[in-house]
Amino acid sequence: MPESNVRFTGEHELVELDLTRGVPDGCSAENLSATESGLVLASSAGQFAESGCLETGVFALSRSANELVMTWNGNAAERSSFLFEFKVRASGGQWSVWYTLGMWKPEKRLKMFRDDPEYGPLNVDILKATRHFDEAVCRVHFRSYYGDRTPSLRRLTLCATDSAAEGQTEIDASDGGAFDIAVPWLSQHDPETVADEQMRKAGACAPTSTTMVLRYWGVPVEVAEVGRRALDPSARIFGNWAFLVAAASEFGLHGCVRRFNSLAVLERVVRNGSPAIVSVSYRKGDLTAKPQAESSGHLMVLRGVATNGDMIVNDPDAASPESGEAVVYPRLEFARAFFGHGGVALVIHP
Repeated sequence: MPESNVRFTGEHELVELDLTRGVPDGCSAENLSATESGLVLASSAGQFAESGCLETGVFALSRSANELVMTWNGNAAERSSFLFEFKVRASGGQWSVWYTLGMWKPEKRLKMFRDDPEYGPLNVDILKATRHFDEAVCRVHFRSYYGDRTPSLRRLTLCATDSAAEGQTEIDASDGGAFDIAVPWLSQHDPETVADEQMRKAGACAPTSTTMVLRYWGVPVEVAEVGRRALDPSARIFGNWAFLVAAASEFGLHGCVRRFNSLAVLERVVRNGSPAIVSVSYRKGDLTAKPQAESSGHLMVLRGVATNGDMIVNDPDAASPESGEAVVYPRLEFARAFFGHGGVALVIHP
């Protein structure tokens, strides 16, 4: 059933590029080699090339969009790095500048080119363009600093959104019945769980939620390690969506940012075995389970659905399992918090 007082996030499209099968048709590659683990720098006489570049072909979107999130899966070994860029164009128009999403790993800070006079600024991890576009191109620079290590890239994903599309959010439950995935719970406020005091003070919901999902998939990692990998040194935050996905992928998992306008569709993702890290916002009184809490942006883990259709989450913003583990949020309250913040989820799986 459509719910008129829940924000409609728009129409969304996911475009994925698998790089474990070589350089896809339409893409150009310089100084790169194809391996089963993805694209790597070409090598000669035991030395990797100093630099290489992948430029995708033009992604023609199925409908015009005005928002874009780019994510990637791969690994940048020590003494190597990636630099990720994309550009967009309206049909018949001029290309935007190359937006610089960021360097991975960020051994040094770079000036990021994040603004375009026609399409507007890139805000940390999402382009919210001032006009619609129909096409996109991605470019990835590979770098080996001493020739002994290479980064490897397995997958690129674009999530494009037409936020101006008209529609109504579907909040009805799917017909699959109740379920609950046993995702281990962690508190972002626990000094033993989040050993880095600076991380706790800055807000550690993002690395804590990501760590819960990684541990669910059998990766014995600490929150501090995930936070260290995911830190965005330009924005000085631990919650950059693209960096969180990239950090998880360095443990061999796949992941991307997805956006939703239906709770039933989100539900099916989790029901199929992949707990989702959901981005929410709420004011005081919005959530019955914590009426005094408010947040302009918070991450938690959706793990199931109750018999009555309410949503079961692991919320890292709690001091004890009683208030944070398998918390049940009324379905409408969850929908308002989730779709009100854009319907964004990080989906990570083997």
